[in-house]
Amino acid sequence: MIDAPNLESVKHHKNTTNDAMGCILLAPKFHKKGFDDIIQRLEYLNQRSGENLHFYCAGYGAYWNEEIAPDMENLNISLLHNSDRIPWAFSQNFFAKFVTELENETTWTYSGGTEIIVLDKKMEFRNCIVFKIDEMISDKIIDSPNEIIEALIQQSKKGNNNTLVSLKGIGKVALDETVKAFLGFLPKPIENIWNIWKKGKYYTLVDLK
Repeated sequence: MIDAPNLESVKHHKNTTNDAMGCILLAPKFHKKGFDDIIQRLEYLNQRSGENLHFYCAGYGAYWNEEIAPDMENLNISLLHNSDRIPWAFSQNFFAKFVTELENETTWTYSGGTEIIVLDKKMEFRNCIVFKIDEMISDKIIDSPNEIIEALIQQSKKGNNNTLVSLKGIGKVALDETVKAFLGFLPKPIENIWNIWKKGKYYTLVDLK
């Protein structure tokens, strides 16, 4: 789990970790479901995702003070690094700027809720998968955003080297088939999930450029 106060920090980190799958996570503190189900489990998810998968948490920062983020909201959440605890905070201002930066650079528009954007290898915003978590929960496609996250963790462990940088097969096979393979890691039978998932409503396979 990587703090991402701005889009530039995501680009810099992604360029130094080409062998890991990367996802932008939009789960602001003011969105209760995403914050409670994902950010409150920060340490667990950080350990689970390991070096194979990086979630870039938009609007969150580490070691902040009020000079850096005057509107910072302390979370009482920290990550363990070696023997040190790294405190995290959230800023609505940084989050809003992150969303604006991403919208200005891509064709993506923010839904206002929790979203997960699976990035392509070089972070060119091509062949991305955008999961619309709120709609999926509302329509009982999943019970929790962590079903998607755990499936991404499992997918990231498959293969090696370049196969880790995004969902297996992106750019090589049909994206629908890529998502269908990914669904196999979710807890419900894949045939049932595939029949009710709706492209455009629950997920988008898109060139954000």
